[in-house]
Amino acid sequence: EPTLILGASLNHFPRTSVMPSIATIVGSPSTSVESGRYLNRVLPIFPDQVDRIPKYIQGIGRVLKVMLADYQRDNKKLPKKIIYYRYDNNSDHDMVLTEELKEIQECCLGLKDAREMVCE
Repeated sequence: EPTLILGASLNHFPRTSVMPSIATIVGSPSTSVESGRYLNRVLPIFPDQVDRIPKYIQGIGRVLKVMLADYQRDNKKLPKKIIYYRYDNNSDHDMVLTEELKEIQECCLGLKDAREMVCE
């Protein structure tokens, strides 16, 4: 069954730094894992308040939309499933589930060919 496997991580600089946190997202664009080809995106995540560490990857839905377009271009169809692995060292697990998963599901529902897609 065609499946898009995603992995994501949110990494933080010390709060004394003016640097944003960095989100990395990697996906498999092919139905064959053996292809050795992967999609990756890096997003700066700025805190909503000074001295606050972002707790989830804001904008993951926009990144997923691009990755799904790449997947569809390479495979002539959208995946039937999305499996999302999230490294969760410094993040708030509940926020990851509520905010990131919500963005992923909204992205999938917004695609006309994705009505039967399952996000796990």
